[in-house]
Amino acid sequence: MLETIASYRLRRSTPEGEQPMILPKWATFFACAALTALRASDASGTSPTTPFQYWQDPCGYGIPTPYVGDISRMTEAVAMLVPKAYLKKRPDDPNYYYFTETSPNVNYPGSDDPGDPASGVPLAGDSPFLNETRYAPRGRSAFLISPNVVVTAAHSPNPPGAEGNFDPRNFWVVFDMREKPTAPGVCTPPNGEYIPAENVYEAKPFNQMPVGDALIADTMLYYRQPEAGGGTLPLFIDYAAFYLNRAAPSSRRYLRIRDHGHLAAYDNFAILGHPYRLPAKLLFGMTYTKDESIYQYPSYTSPNFADFYLMDGMSGAPVYNVDRDYVEVAASGYSGKGCTNFVEPNSTFNPTNTWLMRDGCDQTVLPGERVQTGVNPGSIAYLTSLVSTPYLRVEPLDDVTYVLPVNGSPTPTQTTYTATASSSAAANTIVSAYLSAPPSGQPAFLQLGGYNTPLTPGSSTNITVTASVPSSTACGIYDRYVTVGDLTHSFSDTMRHRFEIGMTDFTVTPDDTPDVYAVTAPSFPESLTYTLTNTRPTAVTVEVFSSQSWLSITPSSTIVLAPAGQSGSAKSVVVKPSTAAYSLPVGDYPFTVTFDGQGTCQLNVPVQRAGVLHRGVIRYGKSFSIPVPSPTPANAPVTDAFTIAATFCTSDVKVRFRSKYAGEDHTTGWGLPWSILAPSMRIFIDKTGNQGVTSQVWNLNPLPWTVPYEEGPEESTIETLQLDRTQNTPPTGAGSLSIFNNKDAAGQWSFRFYDDGIQTVNTGVLEGWEIEVYGSPFCSSEGG
Repeated sequence: MLETIASYRLRRSTPEGEQPMILPKWATFFACAALTALRASDASGTSPTTPFQYWQDPCGYGIPTPYVGDISRMTEAVAMLVPKAYLKKRPDDPNYYYFTETSPNVNYPGSDDPGDPASGVPLAGDSPFLNETRYAPRGRSAFLISPNVVVTAAHSPNPPGAEGNFDPRNFWVVFDMREKPTAPGVCTPPNGEYIPAENVYEAKPFNQMPVGDALIADTMLYYRQPEAGGGTLPLFIDYAAFYLNRAAPSSRRYLRIRDHGHLAAYDNFAILGHPYRLPAKLLFGMTYTKDESIYQYPSYTSPNFADFYLMDGMSGAPVYNVDRDYVEVAASGYSGKGCTNFVEPNSTFNPTNTWLMRDGCDQTVLPGERVQTGVNPGSIAYLTSLVSTPYLRVEPLDDVTYVLPVNGSPTPTQTTYTATASSSAAANTIVSAYLSAPPSGQPAFLQLGGYNTPLTPGSSTNITVTASVPSSTACGIYDRYVTVGDLTHSFSDTMRHRFEIGMTDFTVTPDDTPDVYAVTAPSFPESLTYTLTNTRPTAVTVEVFSSQSWLSITPSSTIVLAPAGQSGSAKSVVVKPSTAAYSLPVGDYPFTVTFDGQGTCQLNVPVQRAGVLHRGVIRYGKSFSIPVPSPTPANAPVTDAFTIAATFCTSDVKVRFRSKYAGEDHTTGWGLPWSILAPSMRIFIDKTGNQGVTSQVWNLNPLPWTVPYEEGPEESTIETLQLDRTQNTPPTGAGSLSIFNNKDAAGQWSFRFYDDGIQTVNTGVLEGWEIEVYGSPFCSSEGG
């Protein structure tokens, strides 16, 4: 019986620091600690039904229990960057600051362009956080990565993206701008008139702004992406890091930034920041989609996320991996890979003439929509060589998967983790390592070796984990976890060890199925061959069946694959139309071939390949690239050929040519625009074998160069070459395509091209051809 044991981590705060524990999946539930005291609704009167939707006040909604500690850490580390003009020290009490230009969240703030017609348009009545306080008209988000270093986005609006315009000395760094629980079920926002001075920081003074790629006096870290051919592209790595004028107290936790290892598809993520300069908002439950760089520099790759919604003011906010305790990337706004859709006022989509922020990332943009995107295109790992961090480094961070048969042995039997204390740590680092407890009645599978602790700055210790599986273990998937904790700095790394015991899986190639064409037997192609390959050390039985009875499967519908690497681990299956297929009326018939692994321990879902049988026609096509004019002598033509094995009577032939204009990267569709054709160009369709014949379908030599040729719509065809569709000008060559009619289709069909002219300027490109040969079993003259 397939048994999947999935676990999540529960975090708890202790005097020694934050320690991960393990809870099975069934024990995960939504709960509220002091941070997450529930309230009836937010100021907009609209409450998300699940923490995996939309923005939320981290104070106001339930967070999945394993992640309460992670979100708590984020709320301590995230800050609002406020231009100094909007925050002043109180003249009556130097222990507090006050905001000078607060306003209610009632309209869409628009862009940095003062002429933006959307600015000032009211928000819809059900928009999130309606009427909450905006503490400043401008600003962004930031987060702490060490006691005295803050990271944000470097782009500047004056002008947008201008090099060197971000100056941290122009901002206050304000922590704890978030709602806090003040009574059961009650969350209270910050008092903008009294911001504690202990929460307000500024940049450490320095003497000059960065110039070019320079890192000036270790006080501001400013990044630019190098170009392949030399020079730099400013702000493609949209991060700025700067030192604070004083270190944060030890009670304020900071975030780790990703400097090694990698995220996984099953990780969970959160982003916390200050949209519209509101109290901190949380988006939880984002999922990682793929690791892809939009540039050609792999070292600057940043991940893509699904369900990433960005709002103005979120630039610089951390995208935090709550499963692995790393900031993977930061919000940018300069460019990005997320989406937030605002529906503009219009009578069709929003007749109330208001802005409404929608929950979700649409696949298409509706009329009247704006789309803002904003995951930083550069990996935050780019910062790690420039910023000293005090926490423990554990390597490797990769999850481990053991694939073995029942009664087999896991490989590798040992995994060694190296824990290294930072050389910049202010004190010794206390290391903690432990294994997750297995569910009741199940084996542990893992044993933990000894290690040294505490570690002096710069020193290391090895932690060895040994894997073993009892012979009586049933097939299934079992997850165990190894955690290495830094108790001094309250971080931990948890690596999954997955045991896939006796699980079966296979692959099917090719990945796609070509369409099948048939008039009489054999079809074109005559058969489809699929190769099944076992990828696991356990034998697997695969049932192969078709959705249509007129397809035959050989050698058998039941295929047994030996364990991977052994003889018989790969076998082929041939699928072809049976005799009944050739009795079907002329038309198109979809079919599906299914490959279904048998048994309760099959890892893969059934694999399917879909195709279409086209009765009554044979179709062939080929792509190429032939410049026109292209001097090619008649004795050395460009050719392409295919063979029709079936014997039947040709009733019609259609030919299409694909072309484009020289220097363009798109096709003009099927058909040959007259302007790219040379007078000296010759195109032939040849058919050899029984009743062979040749049709010269292009020969413009006797005609003036300016003879018009209708481009026609896509899929336009040349049946009897029509130089002008209205006048039905016949081809000037030796024959038209109609000369193939009522002749045996069996034989080789070919495309032949040459150009014996003297023109050398290429005006176009022939990119491909396609031919359709229609027919019936017998010609009318044969009485069939």
